[in-house]
Amino acid sequence: MSGTNVRISIFLMVWAAITALCDLAASKSPATAAQPNIRFHRGASARDIPFTYEQMHIIVKVKVGEALEIPMLLDTGFGFEGAILLDPALGEKLGLKYVSEVPLGGGGVERPMTARIALGADLSLPGVTFSGQQLLVVTDAAPYVNYPARGIIGRTLFDCTMEIDYDAGVLHLYDSAAFTYGGSGEKLDFVFSQGIPVINASVSIDNAEERPVRMLVDTGAAQLLLFTFSRKDLREPPAVIEGSEKILSRGFAGTVRGSTGRIHRLRLGKHTLDGVITSFPDEKSWGSAGVLGQNGMIGNDVLKRFLVVFDYPRQCMYLEPGRRFADPFDWDMAGVITEKTPEGTLEVIDVVVGSPASECGIRPGDAIVAVDGRAVARQTYDEVWNEFMRDGARVNLTVDRGGVKLEKTLVLRRMI
Repeated sequence: MSGTNVRISIFLMVWAAITALCDLAASKSPATAAQPNIRFHRGASARDIPFTYEQMHIIVKVKVGEALEIPMLLDTGFGFEGAILLDPALGEKLGLKYVSEVPLGGGGVERPMTARIALGADLSLPGVTFSGQQLLVVTDAAPYVNYPARGIIGRTLFDCTMEIDYDAGVLHLYDSAAFTYGGSGEKLDFVFSQGIPVINASVSIDNAEERPVRMLVDTGAAQLLLFTFSRKDLREPPAVIEGSEKILSRGFAGTVRGSTGRIHRLRLGKHTLDGVITSFPDEKSWGSAGVLGQNGMIGNDVLKRFLVVFDYPRQCMYLEPGRRFADPFDWDMAGVITEKTPEGTLEVIDVVVGSPASECGIRPGDAIVAVDGRAVARQTYDEVWNEFMRDGARVNLTVDRGGVKLEKTLVLRRMI
């Protein structure tokens, strides 16, 4: 099981949306472009906005219009105003009037996808409303049925100063003009690339000299990711794991291939994180998303170790270590790359070479139905994930292979 597949698929989809919105913005006059407006319902802040943390993603409920509440992934990687809706039925319920239809592209093996644009929507969270927003509504829901949310929202919310409290599971939004940071976190300046914050960091791959890197800060991402093709002195660690088909992701834009390993160190300002699990997609799979030009992405597996404040107007962020700062980084110990199906099972899309899953005969195409007799459909993705994170544990899997139920037993072990 792996959190990698959802993460990369979401990034490629958002990057495709960014490309589409760039094209749309270039073709529109100021009079027809969205004019966002922020209104706090009381005072100059909206505090204690709850979110859930699913599949290493922040999911927040956003009200669209007067009544329809949609779970959306909070994504700094979506650098444009408005939101993406991942089901055309949502657009029908909202009675949206579309002004344009745009193609979606991205990395991986391209598939033709389109989305429609609507303007002038109101988006609300408890205590704050954002009006004049554009909505990008996909025309086919099928590629997104396994996603952990039904929409994606980014830059709109970050027009406020935002504090993400991973430990408490809440967001705090502040009127940026009235905000003064009073915490103990370290300030890190950033610049924007296509509306996405980019910071300076450094990495040591294999207990070697630290190398400076430019990293996208992406709350729509899960684990750390490095583009090894982005500079000559970055490389994979000597010990990595990969599936027999080297699949990291199978998303709407196609298949992304690569490896996963553990780097020696990531340094963010004065903060040092050791043994960070990192994915290394290959250049061919990453496709047009590589034009952003950075060395990689920092996702929630790193960010969740801090209380994070994003102050977009001042182009800076603050990192204050939280209670999980010293938690070790780890990866699935079964060796299966999976995605959840609409039926609630876990489809195996690849199997790590030499892993416990490989040794007990698990194959791509198998559907994991139950773990130790507990139906996968009755558990969250994260609950099942935790079952595969117990080094040395014996796990019994019920697998559906073409309608035939098989029982498989494997002993979990740390592979990287």
